Amino acid sequence: MSDDFAKEFKGYDKSMDLWIALKEKFRGVPLTKLRSLTIKFDTYKKCPDHSMKRYLRKMSNMISELKDAGHKLTEEQKIQAVIRSLPNSWEHMKMHLTHSVNVKIFQDAVRHLELEEDRLSSVKVSTEFHATSFKPAEKSSNKKGKGYKGKGKSAQGPKK
Repeated sequence: MSDDFAKEFKGYDKSMDLWIALKEKFRGVPLTKLRSLTIKFDTYKKCPDHSMKRYLRKMSNMISELKDAGHKLTEEQKIQAVIRSLPNSWEHMKMHLTHSVNVKIFQDAVRHLELEEDRLSSVKVSTEFHATSFKPAEKSSNKKGKGYKGKGKSAQGPKK
């Protein structure tokens, strides 16, 4: 150990206390790493081709990385980051999450977004089902074909 370190840590009687002090001094995350994580978190946007679950997992991972680096976010900061990173097509959910009194913690926002994705996927499936099951009405026989006398009267007379 160099003289500078020896002077700094000479006041510890037990090796365990010295070890804890050394760990506290050198376990910190470099400032550049913390800045990199913060920028990544602040600028992250949901990719259109990613599912909501994948997006929320990514956000949770970034929050955990920041926490591990010693930067704890408040629940409000987490919620605001989620709102900010949603795409413009989710504007209605941005408004809902911003103004809802029921969204108090990050997990509340996660649950609302997962429910909305489920709702949108069920609407999409329902719309696709109706589009494939819809068959246009069959055309009736030619109006001006056999038995047409003109002026809307048929040769067979009125149907009973």
